[in-house]
This record gives sequence, C-alpha cells and structure tokens, in this order.
Amino acid sequence: MLRITIEEKGEAVVVRLEGQLIGPWVADVEQCWKNVFATLGQRTVQVDLSAVSFVDREVGALLSRVHGAGFRLESGEMLQSPG
Repeated sequence: MLRITIEEKGEAVVVRLEGQLIGPWVADVEQCWKNVFATLGQRTVQVDLSAVSFVDREVGALLSRVHGAGFRLESGEMLQSPG
C-alpha cells in the first residue's frame, strides 16, 4: 500500500510518501511529481520519505531522476532497498 500526501507550506511543497514504493505505484508517484512540478512556480519541493519502509530498484531510479530535477529528498532510518 502507498499513501501520497501533498502539503503546501508557503515557499515549499511537501510531498509525503508512506508505505512501500514498489513497481505497481511507480506511475502514480511519477504522475504526482509531474503535477507538482507543473504548478511549482518559485517554490521548492521536499519529498518526505520518512514513512517509507521499502524502495524497489524501479522506484529508486525514479527518485534519482526527481532528485536530479531539484526536489529535496529526506528519508528515515528504516528506508531499505534491495541489494
């Protein structure tokens, strides 16, 4: 299960992800970020991964692309990725 919450905080947009980031939800996460990016303006984006328990390789690649686009990623200690 995956939960996506978007919160606007003045100069920033916080995208909070909760659950497991696995293949079936890659398209949903990518579409969410495209929507946020399209309406961003001068605001920054923080991606809160503190409640994510697992990230598969496909989503890991997506996170790399998002980070490269300037989104700030923050994760908790429980974040795991298969070796």
